[in-house]
Parts: sequence; structure tokens; C-alpha cells
Amino acid sequence: MKAFYLLLFFGMIMSSCGKNFLMLDDYYARANRKERKFLKSYQKPESICIAKVKFRHEANIGRSTKGSISIIREDVLNSLRLSYSRSFNLSFCGSNRESLLIQDFNFIKRSLNNDKFSCCNKIIEPTLIITSYTYRNIEGGGGLTFVEYMGNDRHSFEYKLVTSIYQNDTLVYMDNRAYWTEVFSERGERLRYQVPQVVLDSLVSLTLKEYFKRVE
Repeated sequence: MKAFYLLLFFGMIMSSCGKNFLMLDDYYARANRKERKFLKSYQKPESICIAKVKFRHEANIGRSTKGSISIIREDVLNSLRLSYSRSFNLSFCGSNRESLLIQDFNFIKRSLNNDKFSCCNKIIEPTLIITSYTYRNIEGGGGLTFVEYMGNDRHSFEYKLVTSIYQNDTLVYMDNRAYWTEVFSERGERLRYQVPQVVLDSLVSLTLKEYFKRVE
């Protein structure tokens, strides 16, 4: 993880100096081996709900461009709900059937024995952090190769998803995955970025891989 950030930092320095660098693209891996918790086995849940999603976008802009990138929070939340619904039969709880996303995680934990929340015998708490770096796109540099400014901006992304599953007040499962990629836009463009559904589907599936291996 530290190596990735060092690579990005080095790349931004090289970009400002007019040199190209190698970026990870379309690559998945476990982000942190310490953010894991597995039980020996799990019973297939009769129902499961999503607690409040912890989502943050950390946008970093290089001095070599006036471009920027923004991500619509509600779009990401809706996409995550869809991704988890592909793996679980998500339940609606109580009389509010407008959303699968339940905002007050602590309230749900306190209310699991309440009849109107009896549909939630397990709760998913996702944490998604997207880190982006925007800088002027260049090619070449280094040795005898001339630097060529490509006339557009490059946006490098790191996604990190942690999926935690609670039963009552107890954390029974946790795993994480990261994904790295990059996209391009017009020079200086203020890009509104749509997170690809396939990326979130893959991250959710990978973070739940060890869970379903242990379901009896």
C-alpha cells in the first residue's frame, strides 16, 4: 500500500519534471492483510441489511493542470447497494421501503430484537475510499527521449473497499480489496466521473469471497 503511494508521489514529481512513469492499471489486490476477520464457518443468512456506507473521495490535483474530478456520492451508494444485492437477498426493515440503505447503524444494532427489525439477522457495513490524482498527461522523457505533452489530463485512481459483517454487536467477518486504474479527460476539464458498476461488483465479490467459501 505504501509502495503504491510512493509510486504515485514519484510519478507526480516526474510529471512536473517532464518525464513519463508507469502506473498500475486495471489491477485488483488485497489492500491490507490486517483488515481481515474470518470465522471457521458461517450459516447462510436468512436476510441481511446494509448499514450506513462509509464513503470518501480524496481528490489530489497536480500543479501542472487546472483540471479536476468529482464523484457523485449518491451514485456510488446506489451502485454499491446494487453490487451487494447480487450476492445477498437484501431485506427491507420496518415501514420504510424506499431504500436498502439504513442510515443509523447503531440504531439497527440496538433494535435487532425488535419485531420490526427482525428481518436483519446480519448487517453489512461497507467502507469505500476512492483516492484520485489528476495531472497533465505526458509521454516520453528520460534518456534521449523528448517529452511530449499529449494535450489532455490523466486521472489515476485507487479504490479501497472494506466489507464488514456484524451479527448483533459482534464483528463476524471482514475483508478488503483495492483496485487501481486510470482515465483521461480534456486538458483542464472539470470531469464528473461515473464509477463503473463492474468495478464495484468486482470489489464486492472479492471482499466476500472468503465468506462464501465458509458458508455451510
